[in-house]
Amino acid sequence: MTIEASFARLTPAEALVLLDPDKVQGASALKVTLMDLIARGRVRVREEEHRGFLGFRSKLVFLHPNETQQPPADDPAHIQAVFEVLHAAQKHQGRMEYVILEAANRFSAGMYNYQMKHVRPALIARGLIASRQEKMLRVFTVTRHGPTPLGEQIQTELRGRLEQARALSTRLKACEPVEAAALLVSLGSAVWLVPDLKPHYRQLNKALRAEEGIDMLDLLDLVDVAFDALDAFDAGFDASGGGGDGGGDGGD
Repeated sequence: MTIEASFARLTPAEALVLLDPDKVQGASALKVTLMDLIARGRVRVREEEHRGFLGFRSKLVFLHPNETQQPPADDPAHIQAVFEVLHAAQKHQGRMEYVILEAANRFSAGMYNYQMKHVRPALIARGLIASRQEKMLRVFTVTRHGPTPLGEQIQTELRGRLEQARALSTRLKACEPVEAAALLVSLGSAVWLVPDLKPHYRQLNKALRAEEGIDMLDLLDLVDVAFDALDAFDAGFDASGGGGDGGGDGGD
C-alpha cells in the first residue's frame, strides 16, 4: 500500500496518536472521533434550552447514533467502541454529560484507555507504530511506542500538511479558496486536528460556492448540517468535562 493510501485510511484519532504515540491524549482522540462522526452524519446532535436554578437559561446537548445509516463493515474497533458508548447513553436520552460519564466508565478518567486499548492497538496492527522495552533508572522496564519506517513517513507527511493548514488560518484573506479547499481535502479526516481552521469553515465554504460552485462539505464527504452541529458539540463536550486528557505519558 502506498503512503498516500495509508494516509487516507487514517481516522482522526489514529492521526492524532500517530503524531505522538506515548502522549496521553485519550479525551482528544475521543473528541475528534465524535466530531468526524457528526460531520459525516453518523451521529446526530440535538440542543435543548433548559431553565435552571433562579431561572437561568442554558443549552443542553444530546448525541444520538444515526440509525438510518448502515455502519461500514470495516468500522475500526475504536469507532465501534464509541457507538457502544452512545447507545448506552441513550437511556439518558443521549445527554452529553451522560455520554462523557459512560465513556469515562468504559475508558477510565481522561479517556486513557480509549487511546491505549483501542486507538494505539489499531496503529500497531497496521504496522504504523511498534513497541519497545526501555529501562527506567536502570531498574524498571517500561514499554515505549514509536513509529515504524512506514509510520515515520506518514507521520512526516501528516506534520507537513498540518503545518500548512495552521499557516492557512493566518492568511485566508489572501488565499484562493480553491487552494484552501485542496489543502483541506489533502488532510482528509485529519482536518479535525487543526482547531484554528474551524472558525473559518463557513467563510471557505461561502467563497468556494460563490467562485467555483463547489461545496466544501461535499469535497470532504461531510453533511450539510455539520457546521452548526459541530459548534454545539464542541461547546457541549468541553462543558461536560470531556476536554481534559490528563497528564504524563503513555509508557506502560
